[in-house]
Amino acid sequence: MNIFHDLSSLPPEFALKGAAVAVGNFDGVHIGHRRLLNELLGVACKRDLVPVVLTFFPHPRHFFGDPADTPQITSQAKKMALLAETGVACAIVLPFNQELADMEAETFVRGILAGNLRARAVVIGENASLGKDKRGNYALLRALGRQLAGEGAGQGFSVRAVPRLRAGQQAVSSGLIRELIQTGRMVEAA
Repeated sequence: MNIFHDLSSLPPEFALKGAAVAVGNFDGVHIGHRRLLNELLGVACKRDLVPVVLTFFPHPRHFFGDPADTPQITSQAKKMALLAETGVACAIVLPFNQELADMEAETFVRGILAGNLRARAVVIGENASLGKDKRGNYALLRALGRQLAGEGAGQGFSVRAVPRLRAGQQAVSSGLIRELIQTGRMVEAA
């Protein structure tokens, strides 16, 4: 898996083929994330797109608050290794800084997803949000993907929101896994 830390060094393959992009933090690359990534790989294969994970470092919660309040499940290096195991072609790790924190969702979608990454398909978790004040959600992404398609120049994209995986009565999430680890419930966390 190729790992990029900025948008200026992306290979020309993005412009030629376009990308299927999964956006998220992917802390722990747990079974819920793997379900989303399997969806990404399926869409990419079906549409002959480059499967790409777009993630952030540091975790946005670490940027806005005390990292001790949201301990990482895995290190950044381990996260990249786990992502590579899934078969994703490349990961783009954007630095989560003030500029990104202040970016409006529409600017993020138009500039980064549709512009830099040439996204033709976007795969997110059903509860995902992006952009300033978390205003970008499935509905906004879908509307912008259609709007861009209508504007021509091959910039539109489809959006798939993957439902949360449930384990019994609980939705699988990084937050739940952190809680289980912090309370010593390692078997449940696994």
